[in-house]
Amino acid sequence: IQIDTVSVERTANHVIDESKGFPSDWVRTVIADDDYIWAATYAHGIVKFNYYSDKDSLVIGKTFS
Repeated sequence: IQIDTVSVERTANHVIDESKGFPSDWVRTVIADDDYIWAATYAHGIVKFNYYSDKDSLVIGKTFS
């Protein structure tokens, strides 16, 4: 008997909004970089943040308004 291991990529949708600490619910553009995620919001400028899907939490790095 031979057992093979195959990795399966899994994508899950997560909602990031004001209830999780994000500055605004109105986002225009999202760009995922290597270490950070950048979001252009309508009301609060550009937000640089990290999102941890395993904990379903985010950490705001900096806001450029």
